[in-house]
Amino acid sequence: GPLAVVLAPVLGRAVRRSDTAAVPPGRSGGNPRMNRAVLATIAAAFVVFGTLALTSDPIDTVGYPEESVTWLEGQGLLAEPHRLAHQEFVGNYLTLRFGDQARVFVDDRFDMYPLALSQDYRTLLDGGPATIEILERREIDVVLWWRQLPLAQILRSAGWQEVFGEKDYVVLQR
Repeated sequence: GPLAVVLAPVLGRAVRRSDTAAVPPGRSGGNPRMNRAVLATIAAAFVVFGTLALTSDPIDTVGYPEESVTWLEGQGLLAEPHRLAHQEFVGNYLTLRFGDQARVFVDDRFDMYPLALSQDYRTLLDGGPATIEILERREIDVVLWWRQLPLAQILRSAGWQEVFGEKDYVVLQR
C-alpha cells in the first residue's frame, strides 16, 4: 500500500507523454527516456520480488530445530505422558508449527508465565546447580536444547541419554 503512494508520482511521470502533457509553470517535464528507465527498473523489481514471494518458503526457519522436532513428533515424545523442556524460541517454533495443539514449556511471552517458571527456566538456561531438581520437580523427561549450553553436558553427566542430535541441537531423555 504505502509503496504505491510513494511510486505514484514517479509512475505518472514515466507513463505520461511529454509532447501532449501540460507541464505546470516552473516545472520541467523531465527526461522521457529517464522516466521510462525508472519505470522499467520498478517493473523488473516487481517481477523479481513477485517471483521470490511465490517460489520461496514464506517463513524462514533457519536456526530452528526442525529435524529434532520432526524426530520428537515421530517418536511420540511431544505427546502425553512425556514432558519436554526447551528454550523459549523453540516454544515459538512449536507454536508456529503445531498451532494451539503445541505443548510449550516456555516461549518469549515471559510476562504470561508464573515467576517461578521464569526463574526455573533461567536456571536451566544458565546450567545452575538446581537444574536436575527443577527437571524432576516439573516431571520433565525429554529435553531439546542447544548443544553448546551447559544444560546438555549437565544432563549427560547425570545419566540422561542423547537420543537425537542435529548440528546445533540435542535431544536428551531420562
